[in-house]
Amino acid sequence: MRTSLFLLFLPFTLCEKVTLSARNVTGANQPEYPLGLIELDISDNNATTIIQGDFSNIPTGPYCIGATFEESGKNIPCFSYLQLENPFHYDLIIDLQGEEISKLSLLHNIEKDGINAIIREPINGPVAPAIKLKKITKTYADKKANKQSGSEQFAEEDEEPVEGSWIQNNWKMLLVGLLVYNLVANRSTGGEKEE
Repeated sequence: MRTSLFLLFLPFTLCEKVTLSARNVTGANQPEYPLGLIELDISDNNATTIIQGDFSNIPTGPYCIGATFEESGKNIPCFSYLQLENPFHYDLIIDLQGEEISKLSLLHNIEKDGINAIIREPINGPVAPAIKLKKITKTYADKKANKQSGSEQFAEEDEEPVEGSWIQNNWKMLLVGLLVYNLVANRSTGGEKEE
């Protein structure tokens, strides 16, 4: 008994009729134009257009495209905003997430006449393979070799000391010492002259 009740309600939940309509957004109280009636069979991923709307009386312009689901009573007032052009060449893309509709899109397709319904299911994208990272230990010779290949802005500053005499290497320290000595000597002699 329970199985027969389940099978009785199964077609109603997996089949849905969708009425498409276009509402002009250029002014207030614009009429809605019926675009068609589409039957969705979610279990078979099949969508068929039952009734095509009369597209000849729809003027070209910006429209909000809405959908009304007859079985569930769900209403989507504006799932797509676009500039409709006559003659109609559009695809209604219905994206499914499991057995529920997650997104509706109306796209221009010059190869089709009228509105063609297409059901899509999500697919897994590519997954990059994991690679094992290797630890690289650099020696002093490797660092010196890489120093030549890097730019000067980011190069390490490992300069070798210049070989020379003690005076050539430390002349700056000697100059600072002489200046300090002169300052101290002048202060001490300057104070004695005043007496």
